Amino acid sequence: MAEASTSRGISKGLVKLTVLLGISFAAFLIIKPFATEESYRAFPMIGSRLWVWIIAQLHLNFAAFVLGVPIFAVAMEYLGWKKGDERLDKIAHDFAKLFTVAYTITAIFGTVLLISLPILYPKFTEHMMKILGPTWWAYIAVMYAETVIVAYYYYSWDRMKSDGKGRHVFLGLLVNIAGTALLLITSSWVGYMTTPGGVNESTGELVSRWHAIKTHMWLPLSLHRLVANVVFGASIGAAYAAYRFITSTSPEEKAYYDWMGYTAAMISIAFYFVLPGIGYLLGVEIYAFNEQMGIQLMGGFFAWLWVMQAILMGLILFFINYYLWISLNKMPGGERYFKYVKLLYVFTFLGWAIWLTPHSVAVSLEEA
Repeated sequence: MAEASTSRGISKGLVKLTVLLGISFAAFLIIKPFATEESYRAFPMIGSRLWVWIIAQLHLNFAAFVLGVPIFAVAMEYLGWKKGDERLDKIAHDFAKLFTVAYTITAIFGTVLLISLPILYPKFTEHMMKILGPTWWAYIAVMYAETVIVAYYYYSWDRMKSDGKGRHVFLGLLVNIAGTALLLITSSWVGYMTTPGGVNESTGELVSRWHAIKTHMWLPLSLHRLVANVVFGASIGAAYAAYRFITSTSPEEKAYYDWMGYTAAMISIAFYFVLPGIGYLLGVEIYAFNEQMGIQLMGGFFAWLWVMQAILMGLILFFINYYLWISLNKMPGGERYFKYVKLLYVFTFLGWAIWLTPHSVAVSLEEA
């Protein structure tokens, strides 16, 4: 019965992926005869750029969850296996449920994006296929491999729980390897678009495909995305646990989801504090590629995006402090620390305000 369930799960995953890819390629073949010399096409009402941004962002959000959650899910499963802690195994299983659902949604948004790009940006898509075409096929191959591994990992959980737990943890490791491979491939696309290499600067013709992949941004961007995925995935996991805590009726369930939320939040917080350092490393590589580009990005017109990011990062820090403060209410003796809460908020706010204040920001296009 368990074997049949696993086989059905793998088959469903492969069928879904094949159908979505089939839709993408069918759309591409349908529009190909109508190809023109246009470099760009307009999307109704909101424009092509905004449409692609929305779809790409939704795709990336779910992809971040799919790639980030398995990292700590497998870590939890491994610790639960070694320590014999049933709670750790259960929390790992609950996280696995979440990322298997998100996997399908990620693929759907990816399909919409894959259809949108050649329609709205035909010249761009043609160029990317010419320069990095083999990586697209590698991406599809890895997606199929990951689909099989994810389905087998999830549906074989109970069957391998008592006998073969080590093999099951290894399957989880393979899920993470496949996810990291997808991340590296997609980061090479972004890296080429932002800090291009491996092509003739005058003609745009390919000189070295490896150098087109291994650009200045490739590895630091991949590392930044990997850590950010863990932060994002753990945050969503904590939010899910909070929702289940509110809707649960039994004290046992409430205690479990409270612990699950706390664990996920701590994972998110721990990786969050690593993220700025990796972000600075990414900034260094951007400056190394083109100093003017770095200045324009951080001190020119785009600097307002950095200010917005600083606001959001400060809010995250406030929410973290607030969460920890609330957690004190559940701990015996925690009230003795309440007198320090306001002081911590003041110091956090002052540090945030100093860091947030822009020193050289363009306020008009003429200044940019």
